[in-house]
Amino acid sequence: MTAIKKLTTLLLALMVVLMFGFTSLPAMAADGHTVTIQKATNDKATTHSYEAYKIFSGKLETVGSQKVLSDISWGNGIDTTKLGDLATALNALKSTESPEFTDLTATSTAKEFADAIGKLQAADDSAKAQSIAAAIGNAISSTTSGTGSNTGVSGLDDGYYFIKDKKDSLTDKEGAYTRYILRVLGEDLTVAEKANVPTVEKKVKEKNDTTGSETGWQDAADYDIGDAIPYEITGTLPSTFADYKTYKTYTFTDTLSEGLTITDAEKAAIKVTVGTTDVTSHFDIAVNGQVLTVSLKSGEDLKTWTDPALTADSKIVVTYSATLNDKAKIGSEGNPNTVNLTYSNNPNAGGDGDHGKTPDDKVTVFTYEIQAKKVGEDGKTPLEGAGFTLYKKGPAAEGSTEPTWTKVGNEITGVTTFEFKGADAGEYKLVETTVPAGYNKAEDITFTVTAAYDTRSADPKLTSLTVTPADAHFTVTTTTSEDGKSITTDGVATTTIQNQKGSLLPSTGGMGTTLFYIVGGLIVVIAAGVLISRRRKSR
Repeated sequence: MTAIKKLTTLLLALMVVLMFGFTSLPAMAADGHTVTIQKATNDKATTHSYEAYKIFSGKLETVGSQKVLSDISWGNGIDTTKLGDLATALNALKSTESPEFTDLTATSTAKEFADAIGKLQAADDSAKAQSIAAAIGNAISSTTSGTGSNTGVSGLDDGYYFIKDKKDSLTDKEGAYTRYILRVLGEDLTVAEKANVPTVEKKVKEKNDTTGSETGWQDAADYDIGDAIPYEITGTLPSTFADYKTYKTYTFTDTLSEGLTITDAEKAAIKVTVGTTDVTSHFDIAVNGQVLTVSLKSGEDLKTWTDPALTADSKIVVTYSATLNDKAKIGSEGNPNTVNLTYSNNPNAGGDGDHGKTPDDKVTVFTYEIQAKKVGEDGKTPLEGAGFTLYKKGPAAEGSTEPTWTKVGNEITGVTTFEFKGADAGEYKLVETTVPAGYNKAEDITFTVTAAYDTRSADPKLTSLTVTPADAHFTVTTTTSEDGKSITTDGVATTTIQNQKGSLLPSTGGMGTTLFYIVGGLIVVIAAGVLISRRRKSR
């Protein structure tokens, strides 16, 4: 019974597993065992660099379906000068669930350490198992038993191994360090990487000024120059958030194109929330040129928050607005902005210091141009002296059934081609508000601009721009993209407006002006004769 009990204890000690799921591969090859590490689906790091440290050596035996070690001794992956610290860390993990645990010292043997670990009765992948791995990780030597690249580690003989990512191998990359792996190894194994990273998503909301309707959050919208555009950024936490002791790096970096400006008032209104709780005070907010950063303040730790207490399912949301300015790009080029998230990515280091960065997420705002060319009676020659004003139709005011018409910018004069830059989809009215001398006023033109663009895309595109009705005579230049599917547009809708000269209308029912001219002439002649006669008499 004693032998069975000892064997059971060794089994518990040596099957501390910090990875979910593995499958056995073919038996030991002549060049040693291979641990294949399957990459997590959202781990975007281009490469990993793994290291394996042999903690215990011994004779591998099979008990039932389990692999255990006997005749245990220290492997070359442990730094025996750190056994005192390892003993202290393991002693601190004992609890009422481990009554048979005997305190370790710096002079305890490898077998005694293995036996004590088993008596801690740490369940697979439990917090206690992770603490055991962290304690061992602090006591490894500089000697590795094997190194590997993105797929795992090869050339390992029988033993109990500690496997980790090489230090600093993922700094600033789009991934996370895998949680420490502890394995009894007597054959090739495949294990799943226990790494997970946050995600970030940027969205914009579209509002139609004519109808007053508003969309949900999407990847593209169109707006007028001068409009304040609402944006939303959503950041998540890694599924391994519970594994971190601290989580001190969490920074949104949002880069705006030159057609977008965050005003001082808009900066002051930026809000950060978790659910319905405002957490803005935990973040530093800065706008430097075209870059907005929202970063966790120095000394802040997401793991210590209590209101709200964060979990792996928590989402951190930034809402703000930016104004479309007069540098905005017209048409399919659009006015994009991109966001990424810098985050803590090493649960083994307590979540402090090491960090990764997500790929950029992009949204785009489009705007267009209404253009009118003024010509004379021949329909071709540019006509000077006119002025035009553009109005946009809006919903009826409260208590009224009549729509409102709002002036878009100021009247344009002094040109023959009138360019109203920075207009979005909606219903418009173009009015000749200054008429060239000698010409009749052109009729008002009422028309509707309709645009189509990708609302769910990593790289949104403007796909069409149309103007109705047909008798408004607007044209839009379109081109087929290289893939032969999407239609892009320069975003300019152009029409020609013709003026007719005023008419010289005849008069009837009177003597006309000629008679007045004759009578006036006679009066002048008579007056002159009278004056001459008086002068002669006076002589």
